[in-house]
Amino acid sequence: MKVSEASRQTPEKMKPQVVATPRASDVNNLEGIHKMNTTASTADSNVHGVTARVIHPHEERIKELEEAIHTMDGLATHGLRQIAGIAKLALVALESPEARNNPENLAQALNAIWWIAEHTDQCFSDTAKEAGSDYQDKSAERRCAAFFNQKVA
Repeated sequence: MKVSEASRQTPEKMKPQVVATPRASDVNNLEGIHKMNTTASTADSNVHGVTARVIHPHEERIKELEEAIHTMDGLATHGLRQIAGIAKLALVALESPEARNNPENLAQALNAIWWIAEHTDQCFSDTAKEAGSDYQDKSAERRCAAFFNQKVA
């Protein structure tokens, strides 16, 4: 998913787009379609039987954000269910005497939880960044810059 050019524009630069939906019977009515595409100023207009809808740039941005939310919901559901399942198995294993004899199984379970959490977090970050809404920890950036004697914008 890529952020559209329209969603990056400032509101004063954004102009509504008009999408014409001609019917098969209106194919020969190109003049009416052109007139409708260049003069439509209302939310819906009908010129010579052709219906047009003015599409505002915010609609595209809203769709992109809805897609990002949907993707993040799927990532969270999948990752968190995996973590919960492994953690439950590890807790059950701790109740058995065999767990004391083979701590490597628990170590592998904890390693899997760690990996799934890191992977899910990175997927969330990538999705948010693609939507233009990634989290930035400014204080952590300042600490890192101070450590390496660099300036942060």
